[in-house]
Order: sequence, then C-alpha cells, then structure tokens
Amino acid sequence: KLHNATETLEAKMPDAELQKKLKISKMQPIFYEERTTYDMNEDPVEYVKIYYRADMYQYNVVLDLSESKE
Repeated sequence: KLHNATETLEAKMPDAELQKKLKISKMQPIFYEERTTYDMNEDPVEYVKIYYRADMYQYNVVLDLSESKE
C-alpha cells in the first residue's frame, strides 16, 4: 500500500540527446521531474525521472491542508 511521495519539478535546458528525442530546439526549456514513492513502512517502491516539453505540459497542484482523522 502506497503512503507518500517526494517530488521535485524544475525547468532545465535540454542536452542534445533530449532535444532529439523530444523534437525541440536547443534553446527550448523542458521540465524535469524526479519522484520517489514510499510504502506504509517508508520503504521506497518507485523512483522515476521524467522529461516534459514545457510548451506541451501544464503542472497543477491541489494543496489540501485539512487534517485527516485516522
């Protein structure tokens, strides 16, 4: 059972390999995401690195500050 995740999203300039794979120019920035997902024991169960074209991606976040009752 999954419990939580840490995620980082940043803007980067692509290297030549990513430019070719994403079909973009060298001056077009990309989004880079790195995420680690943990189970209920806080053991990592997933690690991902993802590259997104910044011109085709929108990042939305919902922040829920309500207290959960367990």
